Amino acid sequence: MTPSELSIVAHSLGIDIIKATISHKKKDRVLPKLYYRNYYNCNPSHPVIIELILAGIMEKNHTPDFFRVTEKGITVFIEQYNLLILYKQKKDQDLQYLIDSINAYCFLSNYKFGNDNAGHVLMNYFNYIVEKHYVSHTTRDCIVKFYKDLRRFHKLNLIHPLT
Repeated sequence: MTPSELSIVAHSLGIDIIKATISHKKKDRVLPKLYYRNYYNCNPSHPVIIELILAGIMEKNHTPDFFRVTEKGITVFIEQYNLLILYKQKKDQDLQYLIDSINAYCFLSNYKFGNDNAGHVLMNYFNYIVEKHYVSHTTRDCIVKFYKDLRRFHKLNLIHPLT
């Protein structure tokens, strides 16, 4: 699924996928057993909705402009979510966990920093915070979202200017 499709399906099921990407709380990252909602309201000609309907992931609801996620869609979403959003307890989180979280956030936000999104954010964290250099608003957004973790790994000397 594309980031737009994943976001629409997550929203339809009541999942805040961006919060799940940046949170360290298990309750924010683990999917519920039951979804409290299953609908999405938008224009029926929305191109992403049309793609989701053609793929069998969503279908029209009984009322116009409302759509619901099919059983197939829920299954596909759970598979994609489990590949993208990982959970480790705080004591088990390492630099690779941070890199995976940054890459997931960049994917969902449609941020592209060349071939290595996480490497770009790690390098620019040092430039922005320590050296006070200018960075783009998208890079700054990633640094702000992951600031506590970036700072923690920087203090452990795992992030440095040559990253």
